[in-house]
Amino acid sequence: MSCEICGKDSEEIVILPIKRQDGSLCTLACLECARKSPTYCKKHDRPHRGFEDGTSACIVCIEEMLVKIKSEKDKVWENFKKELPLIEVLRLLDWAEFSAFCTRDPKEVCILRAIITRALRFSKRTEEILQEIINTQSVSSIVPLEF
Repeated sequence: MSCEICGKDSEEIVILPIKRQDGSLCTLACLECARKSPTYCKKHDRPHRGFEDGTSACIVCIEEMLVKIKSEKDKVWENFKKELPLIEVLRLLDWAEFSAFCTRDPKEVCILRAIITRALRFSKRTEEILQEIINTQSVSSIVPLEF
């Protein structure tokens, strides 16, 4: 197969989540091009997960950070319940219950994972994402539009 970035033929091809003009998040890349891409995790030697807005994040990095700050999950949930309008808390809860059903994780862990994912996608600290949510009084940045 040939690399869609450099054009060279390669036996090893990686699918990178680089948004294309047709909206696709699949770009075939040789390992050399993949490793140079910001959509490839050098630490874990694997491609990121892509998002429709063109951002990406490494799933393994997300889970590693989750392990580090998992103890904050209840504090984050309580803070949201206290600081956000009820309609936003209910949106978050609705999504978190769905996510918890899919992942078998507690809803508070799912919320924390969403915050971490947003932080890594935009190269921010989790505290910045938490503050943005409180400042905007909206969970739209971490909850899919369907919720």
